[in-house]
Amino acid sequence: MRTLISLLAMLLLAPIAADVAAQARRPGSSDEVIEHIPEFKRQQALRRLQDLLRAQPADEDLAAAVVQAQLTLARRTGDPRYLGYAQTSLAPWWSDPAPPPRIALLRASVLQKRHEFPAALKDYDYVLRREGNNGNALFARAVIHQVTGDYARAAQDCRLLMALRADSAAAACLASVQGLNGQGQQSARALQRLLVRGNELDQELRVWILTASAELAQRLGRPAEARQYFEVALPLSPQDPYLLGAYADFLLAMKQPQETLALLKDAGASDAMLLRRALAQRALGQDAGAAIAQLRERFAGYQQRKDGSHSRERARFALHLEDDPRLALQLARDNWERQREPADTALVLAAALKARDAGAAQATLDWLRAARLEDVELARLALAIRQLPRGGA
Repeated sequence: MRTLISLLAMLLLAPIAADVAAQARRPGSSDEVIEHIPEFKRQQALRRLQDLLRAQPADEDLAAAVVQAQLTLARRTGDPRYLGYAQTSLAPWWSDPAPPPRIALLRASVLQKRHEFPAALKDYDYVLRREGNNGNALFARAVIHQVTGDYARAAQDCRLLMALRADSAAAACLASVQGLNGQGQQSARALQRLLVRGNELDQELRVWILTASAELAQRLGRPAEARQYFEVALPLSPQDPYLLGAYADFLLAMKQPQETLALLKDAGASDAMLLRRALAQRALGQDAGAAIAQLRERFAGYQQRKDGSHSRERARFALHLEDDPRLALQLARDNWERQREPADTALVLAAALKARDAGAAQATLDWLRAARLEDVELARLALAIRQLPRGGA
């Protein structure tokens, strides 16, 4: 049984791509992909594992294999339904205050991907009390602290991770935080040093570092450099939702909507991808009505279910596609209270500027100054807001 579970899990976690005929050959490196698993085989494997789990719902090994596969598919496809499936797979432990650590780690991952950060942190803290050397929990907790703008705690976790395992992932963790906390040049150099390590980086980590480097270059006002990093990363992971979204946002910022549509033509219809397509269509003067209607229906559903994990997209939609800066400002501020990535901060400032409400952006401006976040676009927006008359619209 354990062998079957392992084989099915390996099949699910293999690279996603079309079915291809592979010729026998020696790989050029240890991380080279030899064969791509067809999607229908992946779905067959997942269904087989789910059938086994339904028959034995309290089997910890089986649940862990299923949830790991569902989380991987959620990340690769951007489809949030897999997170719901993962919660169902964890049903015997979902409300357990002291589950097995690896189950708690998986539960935390589901919560983190749904942007339920306080609950996820509670689980990561629990895992680290039980297993102080759990590098995965440390890394994930650092990511949450970074996303929520708590850079001191994020850096602390990255340093703990480096003390535990002085590898490229730990170094990238710290460099990424430094790039948001007033050390952009130092961060860029550190990330570049990691990229020249060659085969020491697995493909997923290399794509992560390239994407972080591209975003940092964009924030520092180096668009040509940012494009180069995106172009190197894209062939390595052409369906990565985060990479596609970040590159699409870069192209939109560079006023290249046609390239944006070309980039996203096979990217699926998640909220994030549909929103960016609609923004590109609107910029080109094309009819974006179908996408806008679909997004409006989805956002209404999230609001009815009190699902806040799509709040950034809802704020962008209100600001740029519905031309409702007051609603966008409300949504952006609510979102910013939960997560404070540069894109979330930019949304608050852009909505406040369009609503001509400088006071509504004051808390964000104060935080931005204290955080020492280097970002040419945020600096431009902040300057424009400070020139607005005080007292609101």
